[in-house]
Formats: sequence, C-alpha cells, structure tokens
Amino acid sequence: MNIKYILFSLILALVITSCSGDLDILKEGGGDSDVSVSLQLDYADFESKSTTRTNTTDNKELYLFLFDEDGLWITYRKQDYTPSASLSFSLPSSVQKRIIHLALVEKGSLDALFNLESSSDNEGKDEGEVITHINGEQAMYWQRIVVPSLKPNTHLGTIQLLRNQARISILNETSTFERFEILGFSIHNAPQKGTLAPFDGQKKLFTQDVITESYPLELQSFAPMDKNGVLAVSADEVEFTPAHQAFDLFERHRSTAENNLYVILKVSFQGQECYYKLGFHDSKALTRLDIHRNTHYSIKIKAVSQKGYSDLQEAVNNAPAENASLSVLLDEYPKITDGYTSLKVDRTFYIYNEPNNDFWVDYTFSSNGDSFPYTEKDIEITLIQNQGEEVLNPTTFYYNVLLSKEEKKITGTIRAKSYWILPDLKTHIGEVRIKAGDLMRTIKIEFGHKRVLDARLISYGDKSDDEVVIQLNIPKEEIVSEAIFPIKFLIESKYLYPNTDAGKNSNLVIQGLENGLYVYQFMVKEAGEHNIYFKRTLSNKSELVSVYSDYYQLKELQVSASNSTPIYSARGNIYYKEADNKPLPMSAKVVVSPSYVPRSLLVYENGKYRFQFEKKKADSSEYVSISSRLTDGTSYKKEVYYSSLLQNRDIILEPYLISTVGDVYYLRGNNYSILDMRYYHIEADGHPEIKFIRHRESAYVNNIEIRIPSNIPDNTLLRLRNSYNNQVLMITAGELKKGGSIAFRNR
Repeated sequence: MNIKYILFSLILALVITSCSGDLDILKEGGGDSDVSVSLQLDYADFESKSTTRTNTTDNKELYLFLFDEDGLWITYRKQDYTPSASLSFSLPSSVQKRIIHLALVEKGSLDALFNLESSSDNEGKDEGEVITHINGEQAMYWQRIVVPSLKPNTHLGTIQLLRNQARISILNETSTFERFEILGFSIHNAPQKGTLAPFDGQKKLFTQDVITESYPLELQSFAPMDKNGVLAVSADEVEFTPAHQAFDLFERHRSTAENNLYVILKVSFQGQECYYKLGFHDSKALTRLDIHRNTHYSIKIKAVSQKGYSDLQEAVNNAPAENASLSVLLDEYPKITDGYTSLKVDRTFYIYNEPNNDFWVDYTFSSNGDSFPYTEKDIEITLIQNQGEEVLNPTTFYYNVLLSKEEKKITGTIRAKSYWILPDLKTHIGEVRIKAGDLMRTIKIEFGHKRVLDARLISYGDKSDDEVVIQLNIPKEEIVSEAIFPIKFLIESKYLYPNTDAGKNSNLVIQGLENGLYVYQFMVKEAGEHNIYFKRTLSNKSELVSVYSDYYQLKELQVSASNSTPIYSARGNIYYKEADNKPLPMSAKVVVSPSYVPRSLLVYENGKYRFQFEKKKADSSEYVSISSRLTDGTSYKKEVYYSSLLQNRDIILEPYLISTVGDVYYLRGNNYSILDMRYYHIEADGHPEIKFIRHRESAYVNNIEIRIPSNIPDNTLLRLRNSYNNQVLMITAGELKKGGSIAFRNR
C-alpha cells in the first residue's frame, strides 16, 4: 500500500467549560409534609470560557431525581424548562441529608424510563444504577448536588449543569498566499449515543474527569460505507459541516486501529478541491486523545505544505496527517487490503545493533467477505539477504502457517535471530517478504553498529536562563525506511531545563529524574535538522549533555562556563562481586559520596554506567565512594580515585553487608544443640546494622541469615543474647564469614 503522508501543523486546544454552582441553603423550617425547593439553572456554551446562557433551550424539560442519604431512590419530579426563570419543585421534607440529580433533556426523551407505571421499578436502586441507565442521542445536561436537609422554602441557588457532549471546531490560521480554504469537515466514528452523567464504576463516584461511554458503544460513519471502509455514495453526496460551524459529539476513550476516530477535511488548495484526513493526538505526549464531555477541541491549521488527496476514498484509505507520533500511524496501518482480503504484520522495519537478538513477527491474512478459498499453500515467506551481508542467521529462520476455515483467516509467526557476527563497518540491509494470495508485505531489516550521531551545540550561553540550543541532523540518505520514524532521542542533563517559549519544543517531554540527571525525550519524526531548546538553571556551571537513541551512538556535548573547569566523562562496566562478578542491574539505586559530589552516575543498562566529574578532581588525589543496595538487602560499595576511572573504566562493587545463611547451634564442648531463635537477638558494639532473619517459623528455628559488614575485623565478637534469661553466647565475625553452620558458644 502506498501511504501518502501530508505534512502540516496541527494544534489541539482543550478548553474545559464546566463550572461548579454555589449552593445557598436556607436553614429555617422543617416537618413531615412536602416542601417547596427552588433553584435556577445555568450552563456554559462552548463559544468561550465564560458562563453564558445558551439559546438552545426550546422544547426541553427538567428532571429532578431525589435519593436519600445513602444514595437510594426516593422519587422524581419533572417540569417544562423556561430559560432565566426560577424553577420550583415540591419534594418530601427531610431533616436528613438528601442527594439530588438534575437532568435537562429533550421533552419526552425520558418518558419511557420515568412514568407512573415504571416509577416503582427504581425502588431499592441506588443513584449509580438509576442515573447511569440514562443515555440518548440528544445533548443532555446534568449535575449532582447534596443538601443537608429539605425544609420549607429551600433555595438551592444557581446550579451549573454539565453538558454530555464535546465540541470540535476547525480554525484556518494559514497565510493568505497559501490559498487554503476549508469548505467543510466531518467526523468519522463518533459515538451515536451518550450517557447523562460521568460515573466511575470502580470507585462508585460521580466525577467529571472519568469517561462514561454508552453501552454498547455504537459508532457513526461520516458517510455510508461497508465494513471495509469502501464508500457507498459519491463524494458529492457526502454531507460536510460548514467550516464556520462546530461539530458536537459524545465522549469516548482513545480510539483503536479498528474504530479510529478521525476528521475528514474538504478544502480548496490553490484552487483545487481535495481532502485531508486528521487524527486526534496529543502533540506533546504523542498519544491518542480521549474525547471528554463538555470540552472544546479546536483544531488549528497553521500551515500546509502540499495538496491533499484528490479522491475522498483515497483519504479514507490512508493514514492521517497530524502532529503526532508516526509509530502510532504505523501501528494503525500495518495492514494492506485489496478489498477482498487483508494482510497485516506487526511492524515493517527492524534495526539490530547486537548479534543473536530475537526477530519475531506475527502476521494475519484474512477475508473481508464471506468466502476464503485460500490454503496454507497460498502463503510464501522468503528471507532475502546477500551472502556475506547477512542480517538474520538463516539457520534460525523459521515460520509457521495456521489455517482457520471457520474464522476465514491464516495466521502465523516468523522467528529468527540477528546474525551471529556484527559487521565491522558496513551496515547490512535485508528483507523478509510475505506473500499471501495477491498481497505482499515487505519487512526491512537493518543490521550493524549504531549510527554516529550528528549533534552539536548552536548556542550555550553562560548565565542563568541563557538559551542552550542542541541541533540534531538526520541525513535523509541514511534512512532505509520511513518506518524508522519517529526516533526517540534521550537527552541527559543536570543544569538544563526546557525552553517553553512559543513555537519551541513541541516534541520534547521530560521522562524522569535518574540519579540527579534530568532525562528528556525528544521525538524526531522526519529526516533533516532539528533544534532542541533549553535554558540554563545556574550560572557558571559546566556539564556534559548526553544525547542518544536506540539507533544512534551516544554523543556528549560539552556545555562550558567561563568560571568552571571542563567536565570529564567516564564510561564502562559496573559489577557487583559475589562468587563472580555480576552486572549491576539498571534497577539498582546508586549513591555517590561525598555529598558535595554531583550525583551524576547513571546505570543506563545492565552492567553499563556513565559518570561525570570535574577535571580538577581527576587532577587531584580525591577519591569517590560508589555504593548500591540490591533487592536482597545486601549493600556493595567501592572507593576509587577519580583519575583511575579515566584509566581503568570498570567498577567492581564489593559486598558491604555479607549475608551468611546456615543452621544455628549452641556448641557446648563437642555437643551441638539447636537454638530456639525466637528468644534471641544479636548485638555487636559499634555495629547496629547487624541483624539476623529467620527463614522458617517453628519451635526450633535453625535456618538463619545473618548480615555483617564486609570490612568488620575478623576478631569482632558478636553476642547472641537470650531475651528471656539473659544468656549470652558468642561467635567471631571471622567464623561467620566462613559460611556454613553457625555455632555459638560460651566465652
């Protein structure tokens, strides 16, 4: 499938238009008879943040649903709604708390649910059961309020209602010379129905932030089409919303590839009519957006670089153009179809920088109709690579073919390992081709060392808040497949923060704080030059900023300062020592001391570290202490001179707390007896960290783990004291270090 990507800037602006109405509860009165409860309504239009009266109130009625202090059904009332008028209901009086739900709906829309005959059906039901059952195809407005009592002449004040629809509008902010005119737009896969109120089913709470879809979720196409997305009418017969109007729709969760929510734009571009397809994505988080009720989504088109699709069907078939992650597009469009069958694969591009890594692809060949005349013989899978330039080990190449006549599809898995020898210089390129019926999908594979990253500092300033600009250059000739995009780059820095000025860093987000270094994520979506904008947090601070990705080698950029010495970077292997050296896991917490040393040692993958420090420390005789505590409770550390880290890059952490596990006995002469450790505790002068752990609970516990510092002198006495009779038994640290059975004796 030839996917055409149209590039233009897209901004989604969210404007929450809901407000909370103040309650004005009058305290006088009481009794057992009905009382009058008055209120006024207001609800926001989408045209601005301010609260305004809407004029869409003709032919509406207001329902009031009353529940007791436990949220159980009592009764309901309804009356015609007149804008700006004070509304009054007669309700049973109460000195107890009462819960009220208000619903402004189209007249007659709830008659089937609430009438004299059906009112008793709600007895015993709570507010969650009753209110969440209300849904419809028309806009509805809702609010929940709690009052301490219902007394004569209770006035609830002005109640702000929440609309159950979202709104989408299109704004054309292109320059006039681009000659881009929006003729209309439409929304595909908008929900046909919406619920009255937002309800969190797990927490049993009505809360505005939660999305509550109508069940079952029914979606509406922007035009008549079959299940394969083929339009059943001509483009001239499709109705589009005028560009100056808004489109209202019910809320829904993030859409999937099977029911993708998107916008079709009908435009005139430089005098020619064409179509654009837009998705709903967050331009910063690079994820699909949830559609929330009472929210205005403004799609602002800033610039257009080329003409859209001439044919409406072509726009439907292809990927959206949007300011979002291309990996999302590839996830949505790994499937090709000829209208009768479809062939889908997981991904279309893989890069391997290490030998013997797993290659794994699932594929599905399925029917789009009622018949599926294909068999296993219609599947052909081929590994294509040049001899001497292998990407996959051919001896590990394997695939299976599984036919399901009932489901009208063929599925399978392709497996292999990357070649066992990494190329010295040249990057090898190969393909796996999948032919199914008349369809074919090509998966490209790249095998070689990580690319050298072209990254540089354009400016770096010197003082606090000075701008620092990092430029990345991704040459187009290096790109084997556009499917490599987006490329996620990570930037590590201690003294930089993002420049949030307008128009900068739309693709930059903070990923986290690791060992004192801020890690930022920058998404590159196409070849070319890309600037990343930061500012300095402090004046006169030098550092090495690291930039790297899965496909590019790490590049360290020296951000200098006038009154600061240069920064050195040590990189190498880091182990912890047991019977042999084991790679320190990424998850291990690493502490660097003395405390004035910047904590900038990062274990970026298992057994690999990077460490920054000032040049003056390497020129002196200063040392640094590096320690880590693993999940088993054992601590390890290493004291090393800075200068030695520039010569021997490997760090081997040695145990700080040694764990000795064994059977515990009381040695009396040549006789051993098991100790009941439930009544003992261990102590040693100057070592409060020493303790023991019982591994079995029984009357006679003998499987004990004792942890002692690795640097404790062998002649140190450890006392085992009986908390019941104050009996004291002893053992030396040297005896414990030998391991095996632990025998305490009188001294």
